[in-house]
Amino acid sequence: MKSSILFIFFLVFILISCSTDSASLLKKAGYEADGEGLLEAVRNDDGKALDIFLKMPELLNFADKSGKNAVMFAALKKDCTMLKKLVAAGANLKIMDNSEKTPLHYAAAGNSEECARFLLENGADANLQDNFGRDAANTLASLGKEENPELFRMLVGKSTDIERRDNDKKTLLIIAAEKGYADYIKFLVSSGVSPLSKDFSGRTALDYAAESLEAGRIDSAVFEEIEAYTQKIKEKL
Repeated sequence: MKSSILFIFFLVFILISCSTDSASLLKKAGYEADGEGLLEAVRNDDGKALDIFLKMPELLNFADKSGKNAVMFAALKKDCTMLKKLVAAGANLKIMDNSEKTPLHYAAAGNSEECARFLLENGADANLQDNFGRDAANTLASLGKEENPELFRMLVGKSTDIERRDNDKKTLLIIAAEKGYADYIKFLVSSGVSPLSKDFSGRTALDYAAESLEAGRIDSAVFEEIEAYTQKIKEKL
């Protein structure tokens, strides 16, 4: 009994010593040894600091006031090395932020094919919708700063409803036409999605394509493709 108690005290002493050493090292690196410090290290791409934070598993799932945690920041920044380290250390991939965005939403918004693939391989659901009605593919189309055809095809391939609408009633085809994303448009047309769906304002993908053509976001060939496709679908009705 006495030896067991001594062993427990020894373990506690070791844990306290390691925690103290970690806090000291983080302080020297400019971080507080808390959840906010962990998020700052990820935002700063500070791999050395992260390695120290990984020894403090109680901080891994800390979230800021908006509900964002370290995994989400890593996915958004396309830092898949950090993302994988966090997951290997025990970070929870099922956590959502205050807007019900998952880490996969953040990988999509950050245009990170590698991070998205990793998350999908580890059980992420591409069909979960945030408070704006956006699933992963919709998030990529809506928030991605540029086209990423490979990631788009990957996420659409995991979708159970390619015609899914967001809270503004916009389909993927409408969003692609609005943004002027030619590769997305061509892929969706070839996939047979409906061009007749209307958003909350009553506009179709063709209406948005016309605006994108006028604004120079798409060329005439892409506009003519969606125009011909729309006419073809109408004739079948």
